[in-house]
Amino acid sequence: MAREDDRKKENLNDRRQREVGEVVERRELELEAMQIIWAKREFNRRLRLGREFKEDRRWRMIMEEKREEEKMEWRERLVGIQMLARTKCKSWGSWLGFCVNFLGQQVMVLQNLQHSGGLGDNGKPDVNSRSEFI
Repeated sequence: MAREDDRKKENLNDRRQREVGEVVERRELELEAMQIIWAKREFNRRLRLGREFKEDRRWRMIMEEKREEEKMEWRERLVGIQMLARTKCKSWGSWLGFCVNFLGQQVMVLQNLQHSGGLGDNGKPDVNSRSEFI
């Protein structure tokens, strides 16, 4: 009977060890499956981030090119305006100088001719003002 009890204990121990081994094996498989899922997620995340980074870089390059084009357009416009202004100033410069000098002299003459009475709306002296031309 002692042998039989020993054999029962041995069988029980063997069964428990097999059960523990099965549980450990099952857990190892679960852990391996979780690691595979995590690795796939990480791989997909890195791919997505790489694509987003490339798209962002491409978008920034396009925006920079647009800014450069706009800057060049503004420079061209500014140069065109400067050339026009220089041309006009050169062609009209001597005439304008003459006009400014002539008009400046006329303004001084007009200031000297002004009288103390005010001028009405029609450019003639007011009726109530004293005329210096009498």
